[in-house]
Amino acid sequence: MKTRKTQALWAAVTTMSLSLMVGSASAQDTASDRAKVMAGTMPGHVERADKLIGKEVIGSDNQKLGKINNFVIDLDSGRILYTVISTGGFLGIEERDVAVPPKAFTQTEADTVQLAVDKQKLTDAPQFKTEYLRKEGSSQPSYVQQVYAYFGESPWWNKTASGEPSLNDVHRATTLIGMTVENLSNERIGKVEDLGVDLTMGRAVFAIISPASKLSLGDNYLALPPTTLSWNSEQKALNCNCSNEKLSAAPRFASDNWSNLSSPTFVTQVYGYYGKQWMNDKGVRPTGRPIELQK
Repeated sequence: MKTRKTQALWAAVTTMSLSLMVGSASAQDTASDRAKVMAGTMPGHVERADKLIGKEVIGSDNQKLGKINNFVIDLDSGRILYTVISTGGFLGIEERDVAVPPKAFTQTEADTVQLAVDKQKLTDAPQFKTEYLRKEGSSQPSYVQQVYAYFGESPWWNKTASGEPSLNDVHRATTLIGMTVENLSNERIGKVEDLGVDLTMGRAVFAIISPASKLSLGDNYLALPPTTLSWNSEQKALNCNCSNEKLSAAPRFASDNWSNLSSPTFVTQVYGYYGKQWMNDKGVRPTGRPIELQK
């Protein structure tokens, strides 16, 4: 009897140890993952959007240029279309907002972000006005083209027959954060707690979801590819095309530990779980559509 109990206990301990080892390994980045980060084909510095908003922007001449006011996100592609920076507002200079393509940023640090242009260049940039987002889910195509041309950035988006950008699911980060998320049966499954963005890569890597209690995920958050979400027909919530069962078994992280968001292994795990492929600039054709949608 003791032998059987000992064997059963040993089997349980062994199973638990193996589970812990697998869990630990899944959170570790491989040398290949780290090489991809260095090559710029995987995100390496994912930050919370609400923590970046309000950060001071420093120019290439080391002058203070202003603060990040917002991000404009294209959910169709998971890209940051542009960042809105508030400049001026001191020494008698009227405050104004300008839009900057994300690749104009060179790095982010604890309290500041670095921009690859000087103060004069930013001062003369095309001014951003709230009417350029005529409604949530649309953008001003001519303004987007003007911004990218001014900063010498190449367009990545699909174009309409008239040659203008086709951008139909564009939202401000501050609007997305706090938005209710529903499944296809219009049942509430949570809300957008934040966005995980890699600013210098120009990507909204994750939509961070605080799940509804019905999903039984405890004090954990879900990280979803932004392309799993879309504006609902009433434009009052976001739809997710996943069942409650799929979300309940999805990769998650503790609400008080966001460190895994910058892990390429975690990015690959999340995107793979939802049937999405992490797309980098080498995986997007000039139309702006992911390769698998062009077949």
